[in-house]
Amino acid sequence: MFNTQDGVIITTYNSRAKDSQKKLFGSDVVFHNYLEEMKSGESIPTLRAVIQTDVFNEGTRSVAKAAYEAQDLDFVHGHSLGWRNWTSAERPYFFLTFLGADNVMGVVHLLTDHSVAVAKKVITEIRT
Repeated sequence: MFNTQDGVIITTYNSRAKDSQKKLFGSDVVFHNYLEEMKSGESIPTLRAVIQTDVFNEGTRSVAKAAYEAQDLDFVHGHSLGWRNWTSAERPYFFLTFLGADNVMGVVHLLTDHSVAVAKKVITEIRT
């Protein structure tokens, strides 16, 4: 789903179970679909957020679980209880660990592979 007017990309059911080397990177698929959603001749809006819901990747869930438990926060049955912000200034170790998780790496690839189109945006916060 895309909200091109507000510069938001929302992905659902995030899993690598069916990925293959022959397909485009997920970041490329998302970016091309985002462009298709825009009206002909419309300029690319400033990308404000990428929202991922329903993350089923066990590696990403393991990273989240470890981060929550290290902060004495509740993480039950693969889900956090309440929202937490992870920034490089406040929690640099966990922020960088999240950046390396498969689901977040897709966003990193999106921002680096299409840096000019997204005005050289960087990830400043990860909210789980």
